[in-house]
Amino acid sequence: MRTIRNIAFALVGLFAASCCCFEPALQEQDGTVIVREATLPEFNSTIIGSNPDPSFNIAMFKFPASVQSSGELPNDGRFANGTYTSIETNYPKRDLTSYYVFSSPPNSIMAGDIMVVDVDPTARVATMRVSGRLAKLPNNPALTDNAATFADEIRKYVASMTPTAGLTVCQMFEAQTVLYGTTTAVPGQSFDKMFVKANSGADTNVVYPTNWPVDAATGVLLPPIKESSDIGFYNITINPGDWFYYKAKNGMAFFVVVTNIQSGILVPYINRVTFKFAEAYQCLDCKK
Repeated sequence: MRTIRNIAFALVGLFAASCCCFEPALQEQDGTVIVREATLPEFNSTIIGSNPDPSFNIAMFKFPASVQSSGELPNDGRFANGTYTSIETNYPKRDLTSYYVFSSPPNSIMAGDIMVVDVDPTARVATMRVSGRLAKLPNNPALTDNAATFADEIRKYVASMTPTAGLTVCQMFEAQTVLYGTTTAVPGQSFDKMFVKANSGADTNVVYPTNWPVDAATGVLLPPIKESSDIGFYNITINPGDWFYYKAKNGMAFFVVVTNIQSGILVPYINRVTFKFAEAYQCLDCKK
């Protein structure tokens, strides 16, 4: 009997694991939109002596995977002691070790979804870095810091969409997104410095991408670090009232509106960005 029961449980588990995925339907036009808010300071990994800079912050925002959460503010522990050095032994070639020194993470290896790079509180302009896919939406003067207004404008905007034949609204939004939120052809250099040494400790003249080794099988340059083939900085500029559709790394999609860009009211007057967000009508990744 126990054997039969175990087989039954195994079959149920197999069915659940292999269940076909589907494109979720949009909520009703008047359905509940759960609006949440997050405030994020500028990323600053500066260490002065043995103490953090007064505006030290190595946190970024990570979107939730459920409406039961308002997201997370994970610290990027690689920068806990200041700059982070990526060390790859026997890379890009055997008997070589490569070193990259970063003051902040490139988009491709961010610990979260959104990082505030820089804030001009006087002009109310900020520079932001994202790790997912983003599509900036048309200017909407009706948007305010009011959660009910934001929810209503989401409903109106989705209802106004006329997808191309054969596409759902979710798929249409997805098609408009751009990785890292920008089509910048030449990204900013992300590393403060890089160098390659022989494993014995001797210096070399190997520099990425000038004389970087290629993959023997494809003839293409090897990635600068094993973790990512693109470690450039891709930054976007935001203003209060800007809103966008964002596809997070966890597969969830959101509508986001920037509601405030300002400095703090207490010393050291840390600059921050505040935004509201809500799930994009359950536009999920279809992951098998």
